[in-house]
Amino acid sequence: MENISRKKILGRSVIIRKRKHLVKPVGYSKGKCFHQFDSGLYTIYVELDKPSKAIYFGSIDDQG
Repeated sequence: MENISRKKILGRSVIIRKRKHLVKPVGYSKGKCFHQFDSGLYTIYVELDKPSKAIYFGSIDDQG
């Protein structure tokens, strides 16, 4: 997936996603596994200290 980058920064998983079409406003949300930061075509996911479920990176798919 050329539009998704995965890295480990300071021991936490970080995913940077570039959307193809949908432009999102600046925003923040917190899920079961990640903090999510949205801005325009980009979203950054940062792993929580203690995720409440297992993380499966292959499940992230860009449908739009």
